[in-house]
Amino acid sequence: MLNPSNQPARLIPQPEALALLPASVAAAHTLLPLRANNQQLVCAGPGPFDLNFLTRLQFQIQRHLTLVRVPEELFNEAFERQYGSRLIPQAPALLDSLCKEPPTLKNENPNNPADWAQQPCQTTAIVGAAGGVGTTSIAANLAVLISESNLNVALLDANFSRPSAHIALGSKPAFTIRDLKRSKSSAWDTLTSSIGGVRLIAG
Repeated sequence: MLNPSNQPARLIPQPEALALLPASVAAAHTLLPLRANNQQLVCAGPGPFDLNFLTRLQFQIQRHLTLVRVPEELFNEAFERQYGSRLIPQAPALLDSLCKEPPTLKNENPNNPADWAQQPCQTTAIVGAAGGVGTTSIAANLAVLISESNLNVALLDANFSRPSAHIALGSKPAFTIRDLKRSKSSAWDTLTSSIGGVRLIAG
């Protein structure tokens, strides 16, 4: 809710609203929960909003979702007061967090793909709230950066509508995630080599 006093406008979340939306989800979709009751959740954000996600969110929380579009400066001030900075971590810091104890991968012979697939691994999801925000660029560059640290990297492009990771990585895949989903190819056959030794399952 907005501060009703004569002070400069501020967004003041209520605890019951904050409890309905995890901080990670709020950050990923640029939303700040403000007010909630048994029928409704009110969220503020600068937009644009991901309508597909919001439809799923309404179903998950079993409440009608009302959105209030606010200036980005007002939103950022309130969000950082509630959750802390929304800055994206620098790639080296993120890399350190992923690879403190890099696994030793061995026996990568394509004739024995099961052994490669069963090695210990860490998974990172790069998700954007809307198209054109740089999700593919971040994912592709991060994959190459990790691969250049002598780790095996598999990048999955789960964008069914406008896949572009194969373009960013200069790859010409024979199969895509659609083929894998329809059982037209195995996971190993769907993997294709690309820049920096990154293996890619194309969208």
